[in-house]
Amino acid sequence: MNSKIEPPAEHQPRPASQPRVVWNWAKAFALVAVTGILASAFLLRECGRHTERLAQIAKETATDGFAAVAGAFKPTINVNSTISTTVSRMRDAAKLVVLVEEVDVTVQKTSDKSVLSGRLNLGTTTVTVRASGNRIQYYVPLDKITPDDFTFDLPSNRLTLRLAVPSVDEEMVEVQSDPARIEVQTGIGWARLDKYSGQALRDEAKRDLRPAVIEQGRAAEHVERAKANTKAAVEKLMAPLLAGLKSDVVFEIAFTTPLIIAPRL
Repeated sequence: MNSKIEPPAEHQPRPASQPRVVWNWAKAFALVAVTGILASAFLLRECGRHTERLAQIAKETATDGFAAVAGAFKPTINVNSTISTTVSRMRDAAKLVVLVEEVDVTVQKTSDKSVLSGRLNLGTTTVTVRASGNRIQYYVPLDKITPDDFTFDLPSNRLTLRLAVPSVDEEMVEVQSDPARIEVQTGIGWARLDKYSGQALRDEAKRDLRPAVIEQGRAAEHVERAKANTKAAVEKLMAPLLAGLKSDVVFEIAFTTPLIIAPRL
């Protein structure tokens, strides 16, 4: 009887294909794992980039928002100037303006104060105000000229017109108002207060600027220039009439009003 002897189970050979399947599965797993890791790293890197960008956008948005809020509460200052003028009085004035001058004036004010019947001197406050570029004009009143002001001397063939000396037009005095051209110096007494002594003297000195300009305009040097301009202006004004006279007639202007010379300030 033929019998087949089989080797023990532990000696039976394993299938040759099993290790290959396990190896292929491990390779696939490793490949998937590596791919997953790389993909995760890529996603983390991209998310990091986008996170930085989002943070920057959020920061810029917050900054713009704060700026907008600050701008909303920022004060806006508008300065408007309104100038209103009215004609309060009109009157006829026949004036021949012969000269416009600029004069500089200086006004000085002092104030002394003492107490205890003069035994304690509280000091002297001194204020000096200098204003340059004040404007004055000189004129001759044409409505005051009459036929009696013309005289003709036959022996000398001389026609003379008597006129008043040109004077300062006090209605057209322009006191300097530009702070850049007004200099103010104040010296306060040792026991005095600027609020009471200094400010009061400054106000008083500024009020005296206009009378000082008028007085300065009456000085001889200005009046002489006004007289010279008057002769030229009147001769030009009367040129058509003088042209009808004989060529040997001499025309002249004589100023009759005595000249007032004011002391210089």
